[in-house]
Amino acid sequence: MQFGTNNGKNSFNFNFNPVPKPNYPRRIAKRGERARFSQEIREEIIERDQGLCIRCQKPAAHVHHIRYRSQLGRGLKRNGVCVCYTCHVWAHQKREGREWFEHWSEVHLDLNGDVIENSDEEEAYL
Repeated sequence: MQFGTNNGKNSFNFNFNPVPKPNYPRRIAKRGERARFSQEIREEIIERDQGLCIRCQKPAAHVHHIRYRSQLGRGLKRNGVCVCYTCHVWAHQKREGREWFEHWSEVHLDLNGDVIENSDEEEAYL
């Protein structure tokens, strides 16, 4: 750092020497990257839900994060479901919608995100 004057005014002259970015890849993905559904996971979710909205059985328009990315929800198969546009809006605008999808995933999905075969006893909630 150098001190000097510039027409009677004090000025600072900083010599900025940044450290170069490393050339090797990160060991842990950034938070935003961990939250995104990869194309492979997205396709697995669509196949599992047969391309239909899990709530109303209309053709799906989106793959929805059950636990939102802003709440550190990950891009895992268990955290995603197919939804139509109307149900996607409902899930994001109403607390009841968010809770419905959370409950559905707890009852109908195993830890790997696959459908549990004998989960029909909770159909009254649907």
